[in-house]
Amino acid sequence: MDGESSKSTVPAQEGRRRKAAPEPPSVTNQKRLRLDSSASSSTSADTGPSMKLAPIFNRAATAATASASSAPQLRWLPPFGPQSSCHVGIYGNPFPALPLDSKKKLKAAIFDLDGTLVVPKSGKTHPERKDEYDFKFIWSHSLRQVQDEHRIHGRLLIIVTNQGYFKPGMTARQADFKMWQAKQNNIGKALDIPHVVLVATAEDRFRKPAVGMWDAFWSILLNQLHDQNPSSSSSLIESGPSTAKAVKTSAAAKRKAKIPEGALLPPVRLVDIEEQYFDADESFYVGDAAGRTGDHSDVDRKWASNVGVKFFTPEQYFTDKKQDQPFRLSGWAPKRPVDEPVQSASLPLFSPTSTPLIPAAQEERDDDLILFVGPPGAGKTEFYQRHLQPWGYEWVNQDTLHNFDACKRAVKKHLEAGKGCVVDNTNRNKKTRAAYIALAKELNKQVRCFYFDVDQQRAFHNNAFRANSGLDSGRSMIPPFAIQSYYKEREIPTLDEGFSEEPKTLSWQFVETDKEKTRRYYMHYA
Repeated sequence: MDGESSKSTVPAQEGRRRKAAPEPPSVTNQKRLRLDSSASSSTSADTGPSMKLAPIFNRAATAATASASSAPQLRWLPPFGPQSSCHVGIYGNPFPALPLDSKKKLKAAIFDLDGTLVVPKSGKTHPERKDEYDFKFIWSHSLRQVQDEHRIHGRLLIIVTNQGYFKPGMTARQADFKMWQAKQNNIGKALDIPHVVLVATAEDRFRKPAVGMWDAFWSILLNQLHDQNPSSSSSLIESGPSTAKAVKTSAAAKRKAKIPEGALLPPVRLVDIEEQYFDADESFYVGDAAGRTGDHSDVDRKWASNVGVKFFTPEQYFTDKKQDQPFRLSGWAPKRPVDEPVQSASLPLFSPTSTPLIPAAQEERDDDLILFVGPPGAGKTEFYQRHLQPWGYEWVNQDTLHNFDACKRAVKKHLEAGKGCVVDNTNRNKKTRAAYIALAKELNKQVRCFYFDVDQQRAFHNNAFRANSGLDSGRSMIPPFAIQSYYKEREIPTLDEGFSEEPKTLSWQFVETDKEKTRRYYMHYA
């Protein structure tokens, strides 16, 4: 599906604020999460004491954020990610009343920055990069309204922003980024309430609508929680959701796991966070990239969907215009698992079914050459690992062997040794497949074809999911043109090409039992 549209009516502002903030519990009677930095401290009710960071974050502030003043400053943690592309700023003490149990969950008021919270004071589309004071709040009353979310309703203020202009490696723009950080500090002083700023500067897993910045936020909190109470949160930070293996956060454990300094910790389990620590029903996100006519993007609406909170446009939140405008979301529209056909995890859907997917006799499998046909992101390699590798089939892949001739030599070697094999390439056209068919007939072997029937938008989604879900740090994004070229040049396989039987069409579906991996698959990534 290439998009979706909707019209909705948003309840009145008071509906989102039906719960007033309770009286703050006594500091002496309740354990609390604390973030700290040597950069500044304050004893005011809003900013709280200095924040105590877990060891991995407790490093000196940069010169740009250091200050001798006792007034609160926006303190920047060392950036996260392989490209150092996720920046986190902390203003004041945002977490003074978060307990170690789930009786009182965190509520968040989350805002996009440009065009949502602030706009250039000059009235131009883009702010002046050399002016740290080039901002004003989008409406005259919006500052007070945002402050009330914290002071009256007890929500943590979080600002989430994509800033691709400052992408890593652009050294000439670093001075501009320092100026931008200074502007955020000025915005923080104007807000005058504790808050967190999350910034993505590259086209990677941190950039909205992907939830890498959200992972970074929770990594900080969970490290605090684990540092104070090791048994309380270790299961929420892991080496990969599908393994359900906890990673301890001690310095020795980090060295053993080879976690680089400044890199994001292994992914957190959002499904468990939502159950134990985060009140999604009492949280919301406001953004102007909503997929409406005239909007520059739809990533804010998608990000809210990914995180699982209510979404409002600035007009809905800050003004009386509660009626949402029609919108359209680009790309593949994630469907919840209940919306997709039920599929056995042990055997995929395929047709025709007149012959088995796997020959019953060993001698037939030993003489079997299977050509995969499908785009990048179709799940071909996972299919091989799940269904064919256990039966002894060898694997041939051009990404590993680097060229077509090497693949042909590998196929010949396996078949001559009496081993069935799979050619796990796109094999998009008849000319490519003909070379393998001729080789199989020369060796008196059968040759079959498995065609992965995956639409282009799902292939794009799968590609982005593998690279930006945070579940597989070893996968990089395949250039979109590689997927586009497959569909442009694709010739659907047929029996008359010389196959030993009718090509099997595989109706590929996502099969996963782990809730966290399933949760992340059904997200937007572009």
